Amino acid sequence: MTSILEGFSTYKPRGNIFISVTKYGIIVSASTLTVLNFPDTVNIYFNSNTKQMAIKAEGEQNFKPQKGKNYVRWNNKRLLRVMETVAGKKLNGNRFLGEYFDDEHVVIFDFDRVRPVRKNK
Repeated sequence: MTSILEGFSTYKPRGNIFISVTKYGIIVSASTLTVLNFPDTVNIYFNSNTKQMAIKAEGEQNFKPQKGKNYVRWNNKRLLRVMETVAGKKLNGNRFLGEYFDDEHVVIFDFDRVRPVRKNK
């Protein structure tokens, strides 16, 4: 018996893909987690030449996200120092936009695509 949904594809609504940097660590947005299918484990890659960071869902463990309500927070000062070295600047208080590449199931964040984090009133 064929399904009524045969021929349909799944649509996953998402907002902006981004990470936010605080003085304590990195917050990965729910949209980023959605496009990566809420992985248990990711690997993090850096490109010093282009000042970029990539997050890729993979089987081999590198950093294991602590799942929050709708985001992941990595309170990891060493990771933050590596990010700042690659970016060539302090990153605290900023949000970095990312781009999802479906063919490799990876999100790339450009440290030159920055927005200040909005403060809640």
